[in-house]
Amino acid sequence: MMAEDLRLVLFPIVIVLKMMQLNLKKMERILIVGMKTTIHRK
Repeated sequence: MMAEDLRLVLFPIVIVLKMMQLNLKKMERILIVGMKTTIHRK
């Protein structure tokens, strides 16, 4: 039962990590723009 539970928990996490790897460049650009906007707002 424990192994099955771990698989159910890890499977979506692995998918999310893969998605993040594909979108790292986009995420970095968005984060950089967000940081700049927040800094300018302050």
